[in-house]
Amino acid sequence: MVSFKIIESRKNETIKFVKSLYDKKNREINKLIVVEGKKFIQDLHAFDVKFKMIFFLKELYNEFKDFIDLIECEKYLINKNVLDYLSSKITPQGILAIVKMPDVTQRVPPGHVLILDNIQDAGNLGTILRTALATNFLDVILLNCVDVFNEKVINSSMTAIFKLNLLKLDDLQLKDYLIKYNLKLLIADLDGINAFEYVGYKDDFALLIGSEGQGVNAKLKDLANDTITLPMNKNIESLNASVSAGILMYLIDNKGKTFY
Repeated sequence: MVSFKIIESRKNETIKFVKSLYDKKNREINKLIVVEGKKFIQDLHAFDVKFKMIFFLKELYNEFKDFIDLIECEKYLINKNVLDYLSSKITPQGILAIVKMPDVTQRVPPGHVLILDNIQDAGNLGTILRTALATNFLDVILLNCVDVFNEKVINSSMTAIFKLNLLKLDDLQLKDYLIKYNLKLLIADLDGINAFEYVGYKDDFALLIGSEGQGVNAKLKDLANDTITLPMNKNIESLNASVSAGILMYLIDNKGKTFY
């Protein structure tokens, strides 16, 4: 028989601990993050993510029962008052969990690699990571980006952060990485070859997307083998970083024929 603990106060020490995980420092110390939503939690369980705790509304137990009973972790029944306090969503779905933070480690890249330089908007970062997974850019290098385990990144990535190989590097480490794996660096910038006419997509390379406001770091431009750009109407200066990244990743995945 599955057993549950009951928590009805926001002042409970366990609840205070969970709330503390919304702070980057506490996430990194404990190597734990908060995730929300039925489908999200089901997907993570299917992906063998390690669960620490699950919290859910008592009245919704029958809705969650089939997968909650299968997950091995501490389980808590909470009321709406506690749920509203813990949730980062405007309209909570009645369930959230604490899971082990995925490892951010280096591995030999399978081919194309995505590099994100100083992406500071959490929603944009999550969207880019979701698209990276969809287009098989499975290795993602993060250079001075917003915390990838921020709840806004997690929510917009739709589990992608658990399924990608994420690696945090600085500029010097990136240079060594490119040399080690013999990768060309392809930069997306306003001044470059038309991305739809570029012919080098079959090579092993890393695609670099710059920040929303500043574009690509000047030091990184010096490392580039080629620069590509998305042609656009003269009345617009640039595209949103997640939109540009999405278009380019789909274009590259299709033209390079690396995965299909």
